[in-house]
Amino acid sequence: MGCVIFPRFAARPVQFFEVVPQTVIDKWLPRVTQICMIELLAPVLALETFQDYVRGKNVLLLVDAEAVEGALVKGYSSKEDLCELLGVFWDLALALRCAIYIDRVPTDANCSDKASRGDLELGRQLGWLTAQACWPKQVVCDLAGPGTA
Repeated sequence: MGCVIFPRFAARPVQFFEVVPQTVIDKWLPRVTQICMIELLAPVLALETFQDYVRGKNVLLLVDAEAVEGALVKGYSSKEDLCELLGVFWDLALALRCAIYIDRVPTDANCSDKASRGDLELGRQLGWLTAQACWPKQVVCDLAGPGTA
């Protein structure tokens, strides 16, 4: 998964790419494809990674997955694992005191599309910074299993 942030008060955009470990995927409910969970995990990692940029700010979050957009706007899903991730997202937003407006961007216009495929070269050529993705403690603790913190 990948993400790009365009902070108005910073000189350059910042991008990241992260591979979702199989240990994370194994904690989710079984599905034919886990793409919705992965696409929902991206905004969670974006908030955690870019918290210094979004703290106390108005944020426009653009996603190219309609299901993720709908789940984020509603704040819930019929799937338990999606609800847990949604809770992490909105808990982070609350802790960071950022107001988030969520909208959909077509895949062809998504500036994060190359980053989400591990291709950070175009961003580098454009002068974008590259960040290391940060995982929220809530997600890391859940992954470590019961009784760990």
